[in-house]
Amino acid sequence: MGKVAVTFSIVLLGMGGSVGTAQDAVVRVTGEVVSLDCYPRLGESGRGKNHAECARHCAKAGSELGLLADEGLYTVIVNPAEADELRELVASQVTVEGVRFDRDGDRFLDFQSIIRP
Repeated sequence: MGKVAVTFSIVLLGMGGSVGTAQDAVVRVTGEVVSLDCYPRLGESGRGKNHAECARHCAKAGSELGLLADEGLYTVIVNPAEADELRELVASQVTVEGVRFDRDGDRFLDFQSIIRP
């Protein structure tokens, strides 16, 4: 069976995260996991603990996920087992690690792991 990849969008804005700048480098990004069905449409009211139940529902229904940090929008490429783990962390602050690469003006993160404290 071939490797199946699931793509999630990662939004990185104003939450105190950091991302390396080198192309094709392993980086760590810290921020809040959000549903991209909710946050872009609702803004600040589409994130946080007060919105967690809705965001979890959307995530479990297949919504793309985002990560609110400092740097802008990333698309995260992740396998289904790891996607389930990220879905469980909606409305939580997390640090993820992966290989960052840019293509045609878009930023991507090939997801490797969630960094646990």
